[in-house]
Order: sequence, then structure tokens, then C-alpha cells
Amino acid sequence: MTLKNTFFTPVFIILLCFQPTFAWAANQLDSVRIWAAPESTRVVFDLTQAPKYDSFSLTGPHRLVVDIQDTGAKINLDKIANNSKIIKKIRFSTPPKKGMLRLVMDLTKPVKSSLFTLPPTAPYGNRLVVDLEDAGGGASNVQQSVSRSANPSSRNIIVAIDAGHGGEDPGSIGIVRDA
Repeated sequence: MTLKNTFFTPVFIILLCFQPTFAWAANQLDSVRIWAAPESTRVVFDLTQAPKYDSFSLTGPHRLVVDIQDTGAKINLDKIANNSKIIKKIRFSTPPKKGMLRLVMDLTKPVKSSLFTLPPTAPYGNRLVVDLEDAGGGASNVQQSVSRSANPSSRNIIVAIDAGHGGEDPGSIGIVRDA
């Protein structure tokens, strides 16, 4: 055995031991937060780096699948606080290829989904935001009625309604006056 083989063999073995660390996912899912409103839910995935993602919906049962490239996770999704009427559960599933993280949101009904990323801002890092809205559209179920005055000489009254955005935004609250 030469000096050259004596030196390079241990170095080669050490590099082989650390090889899985280099091939391991560069991005990590750190946490998941869920905010529920009556007709919508926001899910925020906190990540160590900006995510490269794709999503699609499935029916029978209703699900939203989110694939995040080059990402791993060491969190327990069963421990996430979930008070949403739209999301039954968030779980991991088998990804289509190695190194990808597949998240599945089991849903109670069909939803419209909107996904976007947010850059780090204190105290949060990179985020993937998923907004889920009831596909039935809660506002479309509201009945509209118009009443006409029997007296044509009565003055015109204009009623403006600011319905707000839902959740913590109740809309405009103003003074009520007798007509």
C-alpha cells in the first residue's frame, strides 16, 4: 500500500458518509399555520428557502395536493391546530419523485384555491400561502330584495352595505339614524 492510497482511502470513505447529507433536500418545511374564517381558510407553510411548487385538485373525496421541489420535513402534521370548516386534515403523501415533498389537504367540500409565496419578513422566513375559498361562494346564497314605497313623494333613501372581507374584517360599522 502506498502513501497515496493510505491518505485517499479514509478521505473517500468520509466523503461517502456525508454524501446523503449533500443529496438531502435543501429546503425544509419548518411549520404549518391554519387560519379559518366562516367561508375561507388560509394555510401558511413556513420554509427555510423560497419554494418551487405545483398544486392540483382531486375529487372523490375532495383534496388539494401541493408538491414542493427539493424539500424535506421533520414536523408532525397531526399536532397542527385546525379549526377550519374546509380542511379535515393535512398529511404527507408519496411524492412522484425523490426529493419532493407532497402535502395533501383533505377537504370537506370543493374549494377555489390560490397559492403564492411571500419573502422573509421578521419574524417569518419564506412562506407558501394557500388560500382556500368555498367554491359555492357564500355571497351568492344571499337573497336580494327590493321594496318600493307606496308613496311616490317620499324621499329617496340610499343604503350602502360594506360586507367586509370576512373573518376578522366585519365591514363598515356606522351610525344608525331614524329616517
